[in-house]
Amino acid sequence: MHRLRLAIAIVAFFYARAIVRADDGTTASSPPPPPAQVPAPTSSLRDSVLAGPVLSPPPPSADIAAWPPQPSAAKLPRQPVTPAEAVYTANSWQPPPATPALPPPTANVIAPSFVLAPRTVESTWYTRVDWYHWSETIGGANFVTENGPLFTLGYQRRVGAERFRAELFGSQVHYTSSLQFNDGTTEPIASQTDILGVRAEYDYLFQPDWPPPINFFIGIGTRAWVRNLPDFTDDFGNFIQGYQETWWTTYPYLGIESRHNESADVEFYGRGRVGLVAVTYEHLTLHEATLFPGPGVTAQLELGLRGDWLFLAGYAEVFTWRQSGEERDLVQPSSVLLTVGLKTGLSF
Repeated sequence: MHRLRLAIAIVAFFYARAIVRADDGTTASSPPPPPAQVPAPTSSLRDSVLAGPVLSPPPPSADIAAWPPQPSAAKLPRQPVTPAEAVYTANSWQPPPATPALPPPTANVIAPSFVLAPRTVESTWYTRVDWYHWSETIGGANFVTENGPLFTLGYQRRVGAERFRAELFGSQVHYTSSLQFNDGTTEPIASQTDILGVRAEYDYLFQPDWPPPINFFIGIGTRAWVRNLPDFTDDFGNFIQGYQETWWTTYPYLGIESRHNESADVEFYGRGRVGLVAVTYEHLTLHEATLFPGPGVTAQLELGLRGDWLFLAGYAEVFTWRQSGEERDLVQPSSVLLTVGLKTGLSF
């Protein structure tokens, strides 16, 4: 009987040990085979076993995993991850962003641009000495002629693309004309005419960004002056009563000029313009008549040398007017004003 009990204990011990070893070698993919079934003892054997102490299976150990074994997190199968779900940590390598494809180079067409000249703020004081010529014609015949020097003092101020100019001019010039009597005869007369006037002009400059280095400008000017013919006595002792004419005219114009090269010590420069003598007002103290000479043209040309501060140039300018309408038996004949001279000044 004792031998039988010992045999049963040995069988139970090896059975429990086999279970422990089976648990240690279990994988997530294949469960261990079920334990072998021990045949139940016969009635005689049962009786003999019950007669003595009954052996019970050992209690479960903490080192023995519960059945069925659970797969560890390290053994879980890896699920596929789409690119959109991929997450990169701070220590993981991140692929560089894709560089967008550059468009193929195309030919650039550079449109002309207009900018200001380098020196955008400039003041200029200048003086001019001109030979002044004034003529009036009726029916193609010369009626009045005036000649003589004309002196001008001017100031010009440029700020950015804008340029302002003001002049004061005056002189006394030689006057020649013909005195017509009632019998149709004429007599030449000579005297002096006093001239005093002012002028103001405004220019707006454009500088194209292409050679040659030239500027364009548009502008408008106004000129007001007085022609005063004093009373005098001719060579035959005849008293000639004088009179005074007050002129005021307005003229828009377009011009072109060479661009100032500040790196050059001395350079040649030129400036020219043409315009329309648009509106002219004239008042005569003789019979207190007001006349409006017809529109004409104006032109100006300046050529010379200039440095950083000083300049010297030749200068020419012309104004023309058509004959006015008749007012109080008076008309203003077709007239021409021409000045030619020298101009010099200081720019800073």
